[in-house]
Order: sequence, then structure tokens, then C-alpha cells
Amino acid sequence: MPIKNKITPEIKKAFLEEIKKTKVTGREQGFPICIDKKGKLFAPTKRCEGEECGIFIGNIHEYCPDKVQGGFHTHTNMIDVEKFYGRKLSEQEIENAIKLYKRYFEREGTMIQTPSHHDLVDTLINQCVGETKGTICTGSDLDENKVECWTVKGERVKIRDCSRATEEHKERISTGPRKWIKPLYDKEIIDLKDGKKMTEKLWKMLR
Repeated sequence: MPIKNKITPEIKKAFLEEIKKTKVTGREQGFPICIDKKGKLFAPTKRCEGEECGIFIGNIHEYCPDKVQGGFHTHTNMIDVEKFYGRKLSEQEIENAIKLYKRYFEREGTMIQTPSHHDLVDTLINQCVGETKGTICTGSDLDENKVECWTVKGERVKIRDCSRATEEHKERISTGPRKWIKPLYDKEIIDLKDGKKMTEKLWKMLR
């Protein structure tokens, strides 16, 4: 079953919360995607911020008491946009800059939500050692409408791929996915627009 069919409205809401938090703090936010005893996915109440959100190597069970599907974290793309311009931008400038930034990623064959190569390497390692089911979902502070999820194909990964991932983990490659790792994953887009509308409607009711 595709991972997007297992992502509940509650998890979508959690994705959106962390994306909004990133927009405010300028720091990565995230959480592991846990599996309960009935096999249903859920987002834990404990969340992470900053570098610890990478892919939770070694401490993932501090968040999930039972099994772990994988992890979610945000990308702080607004910082990159402001660094490029070297100053704070007006709202109109930000809107135009974001469009140009998204086009840059599209020319590279990815999106701003696409996991980095390092994200995919760490996810593969966690799947190789049996820590997770091999899913990584990522969002961006420049887009509240979608999250991109990559899940390792099959239950077993070839030893050579696990070894290569372990080697490349040390390099912390922050660019897009390398050619060799792409075929090992299924890629899916999670639409957050419905969750966004529900959140905005709730805020209006509370005002």
C-alpha cells in the first residue's frame, strides 16, 4: 500500500504544524512517524528541532515506543533565499523570490520538498539495521501545500547499497538525490491543502 494512503489527517496536521513552526523559528522541525500495535501510523507528541531532526539515528525509540515507519522534517529554504539576496525582503519580493527558487529546483529535477541525498542515505541506513520501515518525508517553509515522502522498496536492501550508504553518511551530502539511490525508493507527494483549509477555518472560529 502506498505510504500516502497510510498518512492520517492527524499526521498531515502535524506536518503542517512543523512547517509553520519552521517559518517562525528558521530552524528544522520534525518527528519520527510511529507505528502503533495495530499497525496504524501516528505522530508522537514529542517533537525535535534543529540538527537532531536529521533522521534520528540511534535515538528514534525515544519517540516511538513500538515500531517506526520513518521520519519527517522540514527544510529551512527561506534562510537560503535571504542569504542569496543578502537582506530582508518585502512581501512582494519574497513572493517573487520563492517562485524563482522553486524554478531552480525544478530545473534540477527536484522540488523544494525533495529529501537531500543525506536524508535518503540516513533513511536507508535505518532500514538496513532494522530501525525503521524506511520512509523519509520532508517539507519546506516555502510551501504549506505539500510534503514529499520517499519509502525504500521491499523489505530487504542489498548489502552493497547499505555499505555505500554508510560510507556516504560521513560526507553529509546536502544536494539532491544521487542517481544510484533513486531506484531504491518509491516517491509520493502528500497533499496538505485540505488540512490547511481545516486549520485556517478553526482559527477563524476561535477568533
